[in-house]
Amino acid sequence: GPLFERLIGALHGHPKLHAGTTTSAYRNKASYLLGDEFPGQNPMCDPVLNRVAACLQRLAAAAGGGCEGPAWVQVDLKLTRTGDVGVKLLLRGYAAGDPTPWLATLLSDCHEVKSVCVQPCPVGSKEKPAKSPWDPRYVDPIPVHGPPYVIELAPGPEGCPGVPFRLSHDAFSEVNSSAEDAMFKHVFKWAAKLRSECPRLALMGRNSGFYGLALQRELKFDEVRGCTHCPQTAADAEASIEMHAGTDWLPGGSETFKFTRISKSGFFTQMKALAGGPPTIVHVTNNRHGLADGVVEALAENSVIRAVVYNSCNHKCLPREWTQLCAAGFEVVEFSSSDLLAGTEFDSSIFLLLRRPRTLILPIGPPASGKSALARGLASAGAAWGEVIEPRKGSAASRGSDLVEVFERDRRFSQERAGPGGLRCAKARTHAALLAALDSASRQTSSVFYVDSTNGACSARAAYRDALGPERVVFLLLGLDGLQEDTAEQAVLQRVLERHRSSKCPAHELRQWEDVARDGLGPKIRRLLQAVEAPQAEELRAAGDRSEAIEVLSCGTLPSEGDLEALVWRLFLLICCPVLYRIEDPPVLPLLRSAPAVCLGDGPRIALCFLTSQRAASRPSCGSPLWNDVAWEWLPGGF
Repeated sequence: GPLFERLIGALHGHPKLHAGTTTSAYRNKASYLLGDEFPGQNPMCDPVLNRVAACLQRLAAAAGGGCEGPAWVQVDLKLTRTGDVGVKLLLRGYAAGDPTPWLATLLSDCHEVKSVCVQPCPVGSKEKPAKSPWDPRYVDPIPVHGPPYVIELAPGPEGCPGVPFRLSHDAFSEVNSSAEDAMFKHVFKWAAKLRSECPRLALMGRNSGFYGLALQRELKFDEVRGCTHCPQTAADAEASIEMHAGTDWLPGGSETFKFTRISKSGFFTQMKALAGGPPTIVHVTNNRHGLADGVVEALAENSVIRAVVYNSCNHKCLPREWTQLCAAGFEVVEFSSSDLLAGTEFDSSIFLLLRRPRTLILPIGPPASGKSALARGLASAGAAWGEVIEPRKGSAASRGSDLVEVFERDRRFSQERAGPGGLRCAKARTHAALLAALDSASRQTSSVFYVDSTNGACSARAAYRDALGPERVVFLLLGLDGLQEDTAEQAVLQRVLERHRSSKCPAHELRQWEDVARDGLGPKIRRLLQAVEAPQAEELRAAGDRSEAIEVLSCGTLPSEGDLEALVWRLFLLICCPVLYRIEDPPVLPLLRSAPAVCLGDGPRIALCFLTSQRAASRPSCGSPLWNDVAWEWLPGGF
């Protein structure tokens, strides 16, 4: 839905969520065409890579463009954190055992070069071997100097060197150490907080080997699993695990860190295989098309997966994946974008998904105050504000994108009126259906339940909380200012009539108000307004005493269309992306003149005063600083 599209832009564009680095883009890894198409120096790359590439271009020119011996096509370079350079040279017509007269000059002029391989290109063609080692057209590079790999360092905690690991020429590698460090700092912090409740770490994708080693050295998980479909990356990971086998953080070697090479379609199976095991942190890395088929579903369905650390190099696939993951009960609790792929069409980021707390949303307000519109907008992630949400099969509640369960009390009551027993029995059956839906949702750990009703009675709200057992309660206060004033009845009546004339008015509401109109709408609305009990501090305290987190969103007057859009965005952030909910400036809405205070106990009052030094020292027209000793003295007295 549109809200997920908006969310991606808001996250990647927020300055507080960006890990700024001194370098960007492909700083430590680059490819250069050789010969007539040599591009010259690449300003984004490290100067060492440009210097090695320039040396190879001179050697290519001296070789005569293939007139005598192999033709020079391209060079791929990798610069490690320790300053070593790996070289993979593409030569057309080269065969194993052919002389390499140029090698001595390269090593003499470029002391950083520690590994050189040649990848033969087919003769009589402009084709080059496939880039990916799992592609049938891939040609294994031939070592001509040193091993066919370099030793790289994984990102480490701030100020500490990383874990050494083996890196072959066509295995995935870091492209920008500065950006990788900024991202790993977040990953390490998030994983450290979860380590006590999650004894197992599972990683999938091209960086699962060195990321797994880096996290395992610092956090010492009981078990680590990794997998990839790239044969070179898998071989590097297995060799790197063997390098550190027997250390205090990898005592069992490959028994502690189990690494598996899988088929390209095997990631789903690896995620499913975690079922039945201990609570697990999963680290995933997408490609330019998103996660592999079936992985999102496996993450959502597997209850042992408590957290997902998602390393993304492409933002375009995220709205679709987050639609599924948030509907399955995950929420984005941490997020950081980076300059890893700056200058390209792809925004890179790292974020943490956790299972959300079971949530009850209680809108409280008169008729036509936007309660149903908010429910439909939220349930559809902004795609359908006016359409009625069809009931989920086998459930008394309704559904949209599965993001939230909505129980439309008026709609259910309209259906029950067709049954026996008159109004009294219809009300009883409606209430029983609501409690049954709440009981069903209470057995889902991350459910979000929205009671679409006036919810005016404090006792009813307490009953709903008891039935659901939520970990978080959201009080949504709509149009509660001046309900007892004479103008309130007329304002609500006008809203009801406008909604009745709307083409989007659901059939059950049309029937309801047509029945009431025969006896006069005024008395009906007056009774509803008089019955609304706004939550007071005592009710909020009672919720807090039950270890429920409390959120209060309010619009003092009857919300306008713009107010409703702002409120549904805040509700959406609250249940899907708390990290942005915490830092984004809330919308400016009409305030409640008597807003209830969230009072969670009788303790000391604490004032937190945040001022920049510039503002604290600035002098207005009166000549005194805005914040001075008099202001400090006021705090313990006046406050």
